[in-house]
Amino acid sequence: MTVFVDSSRQLLDAMHAACIAQDLGGVQSTAHSLKSCSATFGSVYVSEVSLELEMLQAPVDWQHLLARVADLEASHAVVVGILEDELFTL
Repeated sequence: MTVFVDSSRQLLDAMHAACIAQDLGGVQSTAHSLKSCSATFGSVYVSEVSLELEMLQAPVDWQHLLARVADLEASHAVVVGILEDELFTL
């Protein structure tokens, strides 16, 4: 689980940086990776939004995309909190 938490946080950071740089390929690549690892840990919403971002085509509304990434980050934080709670109750 710690691998998921660490790697998914790194992916979200990379996705945010790709948005700032307006790098569509970078967004798509990180979204693909985040989609897979999120699905593995049952984070369906994060996985579905990641698929949406992976499938983006130009032209891109970068402000809207940044808002979607912020939404992903918030949802990810909730998932991580739940996973951490589960880990500490074992």
